[in-house]
Amino acid sequence: MNLPSCRIYLRLPDGVEPEAARDCLAAALEAGEVAALLVRQDAQEDRTVAMLEALRALAQENNVAVVLAGTDELAQRLGADGVEVADRAAYDVARGRLGGSAIVGADCGTSRHFAMEAAEAGADYVGFANGAEGGLDLIQWWGELFEVPCVARDPVVPEQAGELARLGADFVRPAEAMWTSPAAAREVVSETLRAIGEAKR
Repeated sequence: MNLPSCRIYLRLPDGVEPEAARDCLAAALEAGEVAALLVRQDAQEDRTVAMLEALRALAQENNVAVVLAGTDELAQRLGADGVEVADRAAYDVARGRLGGSAIVGADCGTSRHFAMEAAEAGADYVGFANGAEGGLDLIQWWGELFEVPCVARDPVVPEQAGELARLGADFVRPAEAMWTSPAAAREVVSETLRAIGEAKR
C-alpha cells in the first residue's frame, strides 16, 4: 500500500499570547518539519496583527506557510501566505483579491459538496472535521479519489495521527497540549511525526 506523504499542520488556539506562541512554534520546529500554521482572526484586529508580527519571521525562515482564518483583505494587508474560507462565495472573493500565487484553503467541515466544489474551483486544500461523525470516512474517500490535499482539521494524539496518515490525510493537526509550553510542543510534534513515520512502514 502506497501511503501519501503526511505533514504537520498547526492551528493556534485562542488565548495564547504572541510571545508564547512564537516560543512553542520554535520548539515544534526543533522537533521536525512543520508545513503550515493557521491563525484565526481575532475580534480585536490588533491582536491578530501582533500575533502575525510575532510569528512571521520564524515561519518564513523555516518555510512554514501562515494562513489566516479570516478575511482575505486582512490576510493581504498583514502579509499572510493565504486565507482559509468556509464557503464558495468567500473562496471566489479571496482568490480574486489574493491571486493565484496565494494559498486559499477551504474549511469543509463534513460537506462533500463544498469540498468538491472548492477543489474544482482551484482550492489549495480542503479541510475535514475528522472528529465529527463520518469524518474519517470522508478523509479516506477524499484520499482515494482526489489529488487536492486534505487537512484533518481537528487535533489528534499521535496514534490517531498515524491512523489518519493511513487513511490518506495529507496534513494532521497535533494535540493542542503542544501550545502549553515549548517542552510540550517539542514532545507532541516529535511523537506525532514518529507515529506518522510508523504508519508509512
